[in-house]
Amino acid sequence: MHPAESSAAKSNYCALEKTARSMVQAEDGWGFQRYPGISGAGGILRDQLGKVIFAFQEPLGNATNTQAELSAIHRGLQICFSRGLCKIWIETDATAINKIISAPQRGAWNLQATLQNICKILSQMEHKLSHIFREGNQVADFLANQACYNQQLCIFNEETIPGKVKGMASLDSLGLPYIRLKYFSSI
Repeated sequence: MHPAESSAAKSNYCALEKTARSMVQAEDGWGFQRYPGISGAGGILRDQLGKVIFAFQEPLGNATNTQAELSAIHRGLQICFSRGLCKIWIETDATAINKIISAPQRGAWNLQATLQNICKILSQMEHKLSHIFREGNQVADFLANQACYNQQLCIFNEETIPGKVKGMASLDSLGLPYIRLKYFSSI
């Protein structure tokens, strides 16, 4: 139903909470332009104050949402590990991914290689894995959707990050909410 039509709207909002922690925070996401079809992975890593350490986006070709989500986590962990970042907090908006990583033997056979690589890297890090609402994962989702148009992995630092991503990350660090409207037809 179009928003201009007669309907009741319900809003949800989500704000990032600033906490005192020494871990850096990673968000991951995946995006599709067509399903099934071209997909992308994206993620952002911030310090405890919300300052961007790096962000990335990577085209994946054809992949399921689970494959794309795990690929985003794997790529983010590889970048962290290569930079010597060993204390991280991973947030994903897919609760099923948290369960699969926590019990990798549950994952489908075609996910096992990626899961084993993720677990190998995590075993060398101090980490926390948690769920984040979709509204709080907007930066990573945006990066993943943009990755569908790229030809290769792009890694950004604070100076090279695209303007829109920088703006979204700034809003997050200020704790400003994302608002999502859901429209329901009136009965």
